[in-house]
Amino acid sequence: MKTVSSRLARSRGAALLLALMISIAVGLLAAALITGFWETINFSKVVNEHMDSLTSAETGGDLGRALLRTASSSIITTINGNLGTAVYLVNYDNGGSVGNPTTQGDPYYDTSYYKANDPLNPSKEFSDPNNSTSDAGFTTADIVDETGLQTGSSTSTTLSSELPGLKWVRISLETEVRIGQALSTQTGAETVEIDYSKLNGRYPVGYGGSSGVPVYQVVAYANENGQVRRITEEVVQALPTYTAPAAVTMLGPNPYYADPHSNNWNICGLDAAGTGAPLPSVGTIDTSSASCFASEAFRPDDTHYTGASTPGGTTNSSSCSGSGLAADARPLPNFYLARLLKERHVQLPVELRAVGFGNGNSPHATPSPTPSPSPTPSPTPTPTPSPSPTPTATATATPSCSVAPTVAPYSSTNPTGPAVENVSSSLSTDNFSTVPDLINFVSSTEATADGVYTSATAPTTLSGGIYVVQGDYTLPSSGSGMLVVTGNLSVPNNFQFSGLIMLIGTGQLVLSHGSGGGAPKFNGALFLANICANTSSPAADLSNCTTFGQTKLDTGNGGGNGGMQYDSKAINSVFQNHLYAILSFNEEDQ
Repeated sequence: MKTVSSRLARSRGAALLLALMISIAVGLLAAALITGFWETINFSKVVNEHMDSLTSAETGGDLGRALLRTASSSIITTINGNLGTAVYLVNYDNGGSVGNPTTQGDPYYDTSYYKANDPLNPSKEFSDPNNSTSDAGFTTADIVDETGLQTGSSTSTTLSSELPGLKWVRISLETEVRIGQALSTQTGAETVEIDYSKLNGRYPVGYGGSSGVPVYQVVAYANENGQVRRITEEVVQALPTYTAPAAVTMLGPNPYYADPHSNNWNICGLDAAGTGAPLPSVGTIDTSSASCFASEAFRPDDTHYTGASTPGGTTNSSSCSGSGLAADARPLPNFYLARLLKERHVQLPVELRAVGFGNGNSPHATPSPTPSPSPTPSPTPTPTPSPSPTPTATATATPSCSVAPTVAPYSSTNPTGPAVENVSSSLSTDNFSTVPDLINFVSSTEATADGVYTSATAPTTLSGGIYVVQGDYTLPSSGSGMLVVTGNLSVPNNFQFSGLIMLIGTGQLVLSHGSGGGAPKFNGALFLANICANTSSPAADLSNCTTFGQTKLDTGNGGGNGGMQYDSKAINSVFQNHLYAILSFNEEDQ
């Protein structure tokens, strides 16, 4: 009996021990599961914060480029020509005041303000132990408070509340030492402004032998609960802007104009958007050409050619009278809708991409001039009287006005005259007054256009992009965007277009209906320049064009119920989405 009891006791002890061991094992397993669960949650939290930080930094880059587009008067003016100035757009408070990333005690101190990141070229890093100037060459920081920047239609929706992880955006001119990449082996190039051209790519000014546009650096810094992301972008003004001096600009002597006889036809320089300064209805290259155009018009008065005497000047009427002109209710694109951009979780590659140099020739060294071949001596001819050279009519002769120029444009002494004015000073200021200027504009536009076409491959739709057609082109029935045509442009009977049309080459526009009716409607600006009067066969790149000639705007002399009106929003909406392009970028954790 004692033996049986002893065995039972041992069995119960073993069972209790086994149960205890199982309980311990289950407890350990549960603890491991709980620990793993929390680690997974923490890992997911870190990943989400990392992605939020990345997206905030990306949005900061978008914001920097947008502000270069829309705040050029305050930002571009501040930094252009001043390599020592950086503009900071600060999106946080530090102790109740606007943060200052250039101060070492600031929670979001910008280390690269005093330390140039140059991993590819350590010898190019600068050292300034006294911090009298920063290693990156900055001497001044312009702090701009962006904590109250509105991001939507509601005044309570601000950048600081919508995207708190974005702390600051720094904008400055580019130098070698700031990008960390050597473009020239010549001494002193490290702190020279970097420019960009289609031919030479990036090059330090003075070392590339070419003219281009400035390269800007946009640095965005984001911090989401300690997850730091920093994105550096090289950006360039990829498309030269065009500031319209008139609703219709005809660059050439004594332009040819044939307009509809309908009382409803109108060319108006008053801004359809209601925000821009009034412009002349038509701008010409000189005063005599203005009088020529005004005299060619069927109804040369303030009712049918409404606008200002000069850009921003007094107007001959307070409203446009032509019927069928489309009212502009389109809002400008809002670049501060950060809540939309925050959904764009795009992982950028961690690299700094170099930009090619176009034709493969290095722009780093100043090119040696190519010696011109010595002319082959020719026998001395027998002297004979040489007649004075007779210039060809298409090359140099000034075309005559199609009618006697008897109509005086609008002025203080002719208050009801048509607003057809000489805008040559505006064109000169904006570098649109010479043939090389205009050829360069076309070339620059081609470099960043949405499409470059020949007459044979011309687009059948124009939907808000930038399009260049080398040769003749016929517009579709409707469209929008920016259109550059180097040949003649034919326009269908009832076309509707919103944006900018620039005819640079032969400068000829003809409404295809001839003398019929129609209701063409155009909002934006129209620019015509005949720069190929010296040749009947312009090259695709206009390289053989050297001389201004007569432009032509023939809208037909029959009926008509349309017109053209200046529209700043229609033009701006094109440029704002294309103005600055990213040449290279670098993304890093900190």
